[in-house]
Amino acid sequence: MQTSTLPNLLLAVGAASLLAFSAGCDGGETGQGGSAGSTSTGGGGSSTTSTSSSGGTTDTGGGGTGGTPIPVDYDCSPAEGAVPALQLTEVAGGFERPILVKSAPGDNDRLFVVEQVGKIWIVQNGQVLPDPFLDIQADVANPDAPNGYHQEQGLLGLAFHPDYATNGRFFVHYSNGPFSDSNPKGDTRIVEFKRSADPNKADAAPVQTILTEPQPYTNHNGGSIEFSPKDGFLYIGFGDGGAGGDPLDSGQDKNSRLGKILRLDVDSMSPYAIPPGNMVGGNPEIWDMGLRNPWRFSFDLCTGDLYIGEVGQDELEEIDVEKAGQGGKNYGWNTMEGTQCFEPSNGCDQTGLTLPVTEYNHLTGKSVTGGYVYRGKDIPGLRGTYFYADYVTDKMWMFKWEGQATVTPVDLTNQLSGIAATSSFGQDNFGNVYVVSMYGNIYRIEAQ
Repeated sequence: MQTSTLPNLLLAVGAASLLAFSAGCDGGETGQGGSAGSTSTGGGGSSTTSTSSSGGTTDTGGGGTGGTPIPVDYDCSPAEGAVPALQLTEVAGGFERPILVKSAPGDNDRLFVVEQVGKIWIVQNGQVLPDPFLDIQADVANPDAPNGYHQEQGLLGLAFHPDYATNGRFFVHYSNGPFSDSNPKGDTRIVEFKRSADPNKADAAPVQTILTEPQPYTNHNGGSIEFSPKDGFLYIGFGDGGAGGDPLDSGQDKNSRLGKILRLDVDSMSPYAIPPGNMVGGNPEIWDMGLRNPWRFSFDLCTGDLYIGEVGQDELEEIDVEKAGQGGKNYGWNTMEGTQCFEPSNGCDQTGLTLPVTEYNHLTGKSVTGGYVYRGKDIPGLRGTYFYADYVTDKMWMFKWEGQATVTPVDLTNQLSGIAATSSFGQDNFGNVYVVSMYGNIYRIEAQ
């Protein structure tokens, strides 16, 4: 198993600026598908349908139709009984700057752990396999580069195609490296790879670059990339491009992909098509706008609802929740930060803006890490519950969203203590939720 080569002090200092984690500092803080009617940008591949027992809303924009159904083992039934006391159980360790953990469709026995430095590892039977599944470190911006703002960059996201079990396709979200005069900012790339004949290894050569997004600064890169379990399209999170306060006004610029969540059909055309139902009146890839740095978003496996952890600027960290298929939302940045006016600081026009379901101020935390909705079988009272944390203060919360405008989170910090620098969460095919520490360890949330 690989071991972290960075001393704790370097991790503590370097990770503190990752992903806009020092959120109050200006200048650098830290689909599957193939529906008829998609517009080509540039194909192929079959589409799939969700085999979840969810009764959630289906995206009106169309999506996957057909494909190979993959049995699922998560639980979409209503919560039952009380929520017991919880604990964190370590499942693997020794990683270098881990920022994500997830399962591949059809592969219930293994976990894939993403390292920001550019590697993906497989955990099988509690052991990390000796060789990485994918190593693109040579192509990824070094998060330990001398300029601290680069520490928000690197390999930031991973999405397995819903038909991964049969087609082996997966996609990564990374900052291009190495840094040079011609690439001073580490532009964002969304790139497709494919599993090799060996299920423990990916082909080293990429299949294709889906898109490249030039970055005006080195921070606020977003990082999430996920397939919706409802419409089967690929969703991509981009931050506002960086500095502080969104000096380019990217969040409110419909012609910019920065400060947005994009939605692409990567099956109908190559490299992608524009699915019906995206936001109108600007860049056709846009699904949602008005975001500062959506570092981690995720879908409820059963309902398809979208949960967004939105890293704040000077005052507030927020969680936004969106009903499945109901995109076209403007989450307000940089007109607003959370529920407060930002530019201007008073009397801002809130018409058409969608406010967060919950937020917290910088006396409580400094940088929100969005999580996942629990859909496991082992803790029936937790089903439908969303987890999230603060990277800087190590606080952790949960709430259950059932369509209401606001929620009241439950503070889990005392129960789920002992973890530092929560860089991300993760989920397996059984609906269990994992917690990722930047210091190198992966934990699963369990009942005491």
